[in-house]
Amino acid sequence: MGLALGDSSAKLGVSRLVGAGHRRPWLCYFRALQAGPASRVAPVDKLSVALVVVLGALFLGEKSTPRP
Repeated sequence: MGLALGDSSAKLGVSRLVGAGHRRPWLCYFRALQAGPASRVAPVDKLSVALVVVLGALFLGEKSTPRP
């Protein structure tokens, strides 16, 4: 079920999509810093990790276990 990337143009296309996917959150973060103080922007950014954990547990049935 994997993606066959034998063609270099396919690799370039995937690379561009990945690059765009990594660039967009940073642009949003810096825009938020321009719009508001860092003391409000940073906590919201850090809460995204906790939100992913909660949504994974609710919708995907993931179980979180503490790491030693």
